[in-house]
Amino acid sequence: MNAETPMVKVVFALQQDEHGYPPVGYEGVWAEHLADGTFRVNNIPFHTYEAAFGDIVSAVEEDGSLMFQNLIKPSGNSLLRVIALRPEEVPELCAGLSKLGCEFERTGDTGSLVAVNVPKEIDYSPVFQFLKRGMDEERWGVEEAVLCHSRT
Repeated sequence: MNAETPMVKVVFALQQDEHGYPPVGYEGVWAEHLADGTFRVNNIPFHTYEAAFGDIVSAVEEDGSLMFQNLIKPSGNSLLRVIALRPEEVPELCAGLSKLGCEFERTGDTGSLVAVNVPKEIDYSPVFQFLKRGMDEERWGVEEAVLCHSRT
């Protein structure tokens, strides 16, 4: 991140399911305000399905907030969400993802929800196999929220 690049929050409106998930109606993500008036997502979203880390998006100001409008240019990165079924699984999950070249953010120090960025240059097959093995062992659940990679 360049210190001269203005960082702002772009807010995504979220659709809650019949169980009230996600637990919030909006998610704000950090983004770089680019010279052409668009925004580059600069952190890994936890809940939206509309953009991944590095995507270029447009936003409009509404009631003092910059509200997501459109995806302008996908980064090619994939956004995954992993929920550890037992909190003690999170360190091994994060270590495995890191070893495979993925970046991640987690909810709090003890949170079981991990938002994962799979950079476009990373081979997705080993990541998928690692996560599938954990799902088969009932250690975690995985959601491919924004999948730009092929599983093969």
